[in-house]
Amino acid sequence: LTTRIHRIKNQKDSVLDKAYFNDAHFQKINNIIKKSEAKNIHVFFVITPRLSDYKELNSIKTQIPERNIIDLSDPDQYPFLYQAKYSFDIGHLNEKGADLFTQYAAEKVQEILK
Repeated sequence: LTTRIHRIKNQKDSVLDKAYFNDAHFQKINNIIKKSEAKNIHVFFVITPRLSDYKELNSIKTQIPERNIIDLSDPDQYPFLYQAKYSFDIGHLNEKGADLFTQYAAEKVQEILK
């Protein structure tokens, strides 16, 4: 878990690296946002904690409106989501961890919709 946390922190700089930008994924996300807005639906893309690679996500998320992103991947901002006691395994949360994740996600939704 510690190795994964260090990797995530080091990949924050990939936001500026166009080599990781996937235009096909970006276009798909934009199409989903546009179709949802046309139907008066607010869609959220959630960036979960504990993924092994965030390079592509980091490069795309800065191009998507903030109102459509819930980023719970930052171990500095959400340290509990990276603690062993909330782990099922290295990439997944246990029940208590999932409860925390849901609480954080709900708070972000409320914040965005205000």
